[in-house]
Amino acid sequence: MQYPLQSELWVPLRFSARDLETQRGAHYLDVVGRLKPGVPVESARAEMQTIAARLAQQFPRTNRDSSASVHPLRDAMVGNVRQSMFVLLGAVGLVLLIVCVNVASLVLIRSVGRGRELAVRVAVGAGRATLVRSLLVGSLILGLARGAAGSFSPIGRRRRAHRC
Repeated sequence: MQYPLQSELWVPLRFSARDLETQRGAHYLDVVGRLKPGVPVESARAEMQTIAARLAQQFPRTNRDSSASVHPLRDAMVGNVRQSMFVLLGAVGLVLLIVCVNVASLVLIRSVGRGRELAVRVAVGAGRATLVRSLLVGSLILGLARGAAGSFSPIGRRRRAHRC
Protein backbone atom coordinates (compact mmCIF):
# COMPACT_ATOMS: atom_id res chain seq x y z
CA MET A 1 0.00 0.00 0.00
CA GLN A 2 1.47 3.34 -1.00
CA TYR A 3 0.27 6.78 -0.04
CA PRO A 4 0.96 10.00 -1.93
CA LEU A 5 3.75 11.69 -0.04
CA GLN A 6 3.20 15.08 -1.64
CA SER A 7 -0.44 15.30 -0.50
CA GLU A 8 -1.42 18.25 1.63
CA LEU A 9 -5.10 17.43 2.00
CA TRP A 10 -7.16 14.26 1.71
CA VAL A 11 -10.87 14.61 1.06
CA PRO A 12 -13.55 11.91 0.94
CA LEU A 13 -14.27 10.54 -2.52
CA ARG A 14 -17.98 10.65 -3.28
CA PHE A 15 -19.80 8.53 -5.81
CA SER A 16 -23.23 9.12 -7.21
CA ALA A 17 -25.73 6.28 -7.55
CA ARG A 18 -25.11 6.30 -11.30
CA ASP A 19 -21.34 5.90 -10.77
CA LEU A 20 -21.94 2.88 -8.57
CA GLU A 21 -24.08 1.25 -11.27
CA THR A 22 -21.95 2.05 -14.30
CA GLN A 23 -18.46 1.55 -12.89
CA ARG A 24 -18.78 -1.86 -11.25
CA GLY A 25 -15.45 -3.05 -12.67
CA ALA A 26 -13.36 -0.12 -11.47
CA HIS A 27 -11.30 -1.76 -8.71
CA TYR A 28 -8.58 0.86 -8.39
CA LEU A 29 -9.11 2.30 -4.91
CA ASP A 30 -7.48 1.46 -1.62
CA VAL A 31 -9.61 2.46 1.35
CA VAL A 32 -8.42 3.57 4.78
CA GLY A 33 -10.87 3.36 7.63
CA ARG A 34 -11.09 3.19 11.41
CA LEU A 35 -12.45 0.33 13.44
CA LYS A 36 -14.84 0.94 16.29
CA PRO A 37 -13.14 0.80 19.67
CA GLY A 38 -12.98 -2.77 20.91
CA VAL A 39 -13.48 -4.40 17.48
CA PRO A 40 -10.60 -6.79 16.73
CA VAL A 41 -8.97 -6.82 13.31
CA GLU A 42 -9.88 -10.49 12.80
CA SER A 43 -13.63 -9.83 13.05
CA ALA A 44 -13.35 -6.88 10.66
CA ARG A 45 -11.39 -9.10 8.27
CA ALA A 46 -14.06 -11.82 8.45
CA GLU A 47 -16.84 -9.30 7.87
CA MET A 48 -15.04 -7.84 4.83
CA GLN A 49 -14.58 -11.36 3.39
CA THR A 50 -18.31 -11.95 3.83
CA ILE A 51 -19.11 -8.68 2.04
CA ALA A 52 -16.69 -9.56 -0.77
CA ALA A 53 -18.31 -13.00 -1.17
CA ARG A 54 -21.79 -11.42 -1.34
CA LEU A 55 -20.60 -8.94 -3.96
CA ALA A 56 -19.05 -11.79 -5.99
CA GLN A 57 -22.42 -13.62 -5.89
CA GLN A 58 -24.43 -10.52 -6.74
CA PHE A 59 -22.07 -9.23 -9.47
CA PRO A 60 -20.16 -12.26 -10.78
CA ARG A 61 -18.92 -10.53 -13.95
CA THR A 62 -17.09 -7.71 -12.13
CA ASN A 63 -16.36 -9.13 -8.66
CA ARG A 64 -15.45 -12.76 -9.39
CA ASP A 65 -11.68 -12.30 -8.98
CA SER A 66 -11.68 -9.50 -6.43
CA SER A 67 -11.50 -9.71 -2.67
CA ALA A 68 -11.25 -7.50 0.38
CA SER A 69 -8.57 -7.51 3.04
CA VAL A 70 -8.08 -5.68 6.31
CA HIS A 71 -4.62 -4.68 7.52
CA PRO A 72 -3.68 -2.37 10.39
CA LEU A 73 -2.39 0.92 8.99
CA ARG A 74 0.66 0.78 11.23
CA ASP A 75 1.67 -2.56 9.70
CA ALA A 76 1.09 -1.24 6.19
CA MET A 77 3.15 1.90 6.78
CA VAL A 78 5.95 0.60 9.01
CA GLY A 79 5.90 -3.10 8.18
CA ASN A 80 8.59 -5.25 9.75
CA VAL A 81 10.98 -2.39 10.54
CA ARG A 82 9.23 -1.42 13.77
CA GLN A 83 11.95 -2.94 15.96
CA SER A 84 14.64 -1.15 13.94
CA MET A 85 12.78 2.13 14.32
CA PHE A 86 12.75 1.75 18.11
CA VAL A 87 16.49 1.01 18.11
CA LEU A 88 17.06 4.09 15.95
CA LEU A 89 14.88 6.16 18.29
CA GLY A 90 16.94 4.97 21.25
CA ALA A 91 20.20 5.83 19.48
CA VAL A 92 18.95 9.31 18.58
CA GLY A 93 17.79 9.84 22.16
CA LEU A 94 21.21 8.78 23.45
CA VAL A 95 22.98 11.19 21.07
CA LEU A 96 20.62 13.97 22.17
CA LEU A 97 21.39 13.19 25.81
CA ILE A 98 25.14 13.36 25.12
CA VAL A 99 24.73 16.70 23.34
CA CYS A 100 22.69 18.12 26.24
CA VAL A 101 25.32 17.00 28.77
CA ASN A 102 28.08 18.56 26.66
CA VAL A 103 26.23 21.86 26.34
CA ALA A 104 25.47 21.89 30.06
CA SER A 105 29.11 21.30 30.90
CA LEU A 106 30.20 24.09 28.54
CA VAL A 107 27.73 26.49 30.17
CA LEU A 108 28.97 25.44 33.62
CA ILE A 109 32.61 25.98 32.63
CA ARG A 110 31.71 29.37 31.16
CA SER A 111 29.94 30.42 34.35
CA VAL A 112 32.86 29.23 36.52
CA GLY A 113 35.18 31.32 34.34
CA ARG A 114 32.97 34.33 34.98
CA GLY A 115 33.19 33.88 38.77
CA ARG A 116 35.58 36.77 39.21
CA GLU A 117 33.35 39.10 37.16
CA LEU A 118 30.29 38.11 39.20
CA ALA A 119 32.19 38.66 42.46
CA VAL A 120 33.11 42.18 41.34
CA ARG A 121 29.46 42.89 40.42
CA VAL A 122 28.28 41.68 43.83
CA ALA A 123 30.94 43.84 45.53
CA VAL A 124 29.73 46.89 43.57
CA GLY A 125 26.16 46.23 44.77
CA ALA A 126 24.38 44.18 42.14
CA GLY A 127 21.62 41.94 43.48
CA ARG A 128 20.94 38.32 42.61
CA ALA A 129 18.08 39.21 40.27
CA THR A 130 20.33 41.55 38.30
CA LEU A 131 23.04 38.90 38.01
CA VAL A 132 20.60 36.20 36.92
CA ARG A 133 18.96 38.57 34.42
CA SER A 134 22.31 39.52 32.87
CA LEU A 135 23.36 35.87 32.61
CA LEU A 136 20.04 34.85 31.03
CA VAL A 137 20.08 37.73 28.55
CA GLY A 138 23.65 36.89 27.56
CA SER A 139 22.78 33.21 27.08
CA LEU A 140 19.66 34.13 25.10
CA ILE A 141 21.58 36.41 22.75
CA LEU A 142 24.25 33.76 22.18
CA GLY A 143 21.59 31.09 21.61
CA LEU A 144 19.73 33.22 19.07
CA ALA A 145 22.95 34.07 17.24
CA ARG A 146 23.96 30.41 17.10
CA GLY A 147 20.49 29.38 15.96
CA ALA A 148 20.52 32.00 13.21
CA ALA A 149 23.97 30.89 12.11
CA GLY A 150 22.77 27.28 11.97
CA SER A 151 19.63 28.22 10.04
CA PHE A 152 21.51 30.15 7.39
CA SER A 153 24.30 27.62 6.95
CA PRO A 154 24.54 25.68 3.66
CA ILE A 155 23.21 22.56 5.40
CA GLY A 156 20.13 24.44 6.61
CA ARG A 157 19.48 25.79 3.12
CA ARG A 158 19.75 22.30 1.64
CA ARG A 159 17.15 20.98 4.12
CA ARG A 160 14.70 23.76 3.31
CA ALA A 161 15.12 23.09 -0.41
CA HIS A 162 14.03 19.45 0.05
CA ARG A 163 10.87 20.36 1.94
CA CYS A 164 9.37 22.41 -0.87
